[in-house]
Amino acid sequence: MRAKLLTLGIALALAAGVFAGPARAQEFTPVERQAFKESAAVKDPVARVAAAKRFLADYPKSVFVPFAWQTIMDALVEAKAPTSDVVAAGEAAAAASGEEMVRADVYKRIASELAGRRERLELADEYARKAVASVPPGEGLEEAAAAMRGTLGWVQLERGEVDLAVATLTSAAAGLPNDQVILYRLGAAYEKAGMSDKAIDAYVRS
Repeated sequence: MRAKLLTLGIALALAAGVFAGPARAQEFTPVERQAFKESAAVKDPVARVAAAKRFLADYPKSVFVPFAWQTIMDALVEAKAPTSDVVAAGEAAAAASGEEMVRADVYKRIASELAGRRERLELADEYARKAVASVPPGEGLEEAAAAMRGTLGWVQLERGEVDLAVATLTSAAAGLPNDQVILYRLGAAYEKAGMSDKAIDAYVRS
C-alpha cells in the first residue's frame, strides 16, 4: 500500500511540475490525469494490473506511462507474482522515465524485492548498483544516495559479501544516521563479520 501511494504521489507531483518545472503541467488532460488516478487506486492487485494496462493502451504517450508501469510492478509484488514479471514491469517503468530519480527508485525497488525474496541475487546486485549510479550529483540528494547504498548493502549481505556489506551499510548509515532499517542491517552485517560490540551498538540504535 505504501508503495502504491508513493507511486501515485510522485506521479501527480511530477505531472504538476513540482520537480520538473511548470511546462510539465501542460502535458496531460484532466481526463487523462483522472484515468491514471483511478487505475492506480484499484484495491485488488490483479485488477490493478489490468486497469493500469488499459490506461497504457488508452494513453500510450502519457506523462504517466512510467508510473503506470510502476503501478503494475507494485501490484505484481503485492500479488506475489513471479520475479521475472516484476523485473519486466520495473524495466518498462525505468525505460519510460526521463527522470533520473524515478529510475533510481525503480531500480532500488527491484533490487529490494529480489533481496527480500532471496532470489536472483546477482541480478539484485546489478539493480542496486544501477540505483546508486542513477542518483545525480548535487546538493539535496545526499539522503537519497544513502538510501540507495543501503539497498546495495542489504543485497551484499544477502549474497554473503559481508565485508562489502559492512562498508556499504556504514556509508549508508552515515548519510541516514536515524534510518532504523539501515542500522538494523548494519548490525546484522557486523554480527556476521564477528564484530559483536559494533553489532550491538547498531542494533541498539535501530
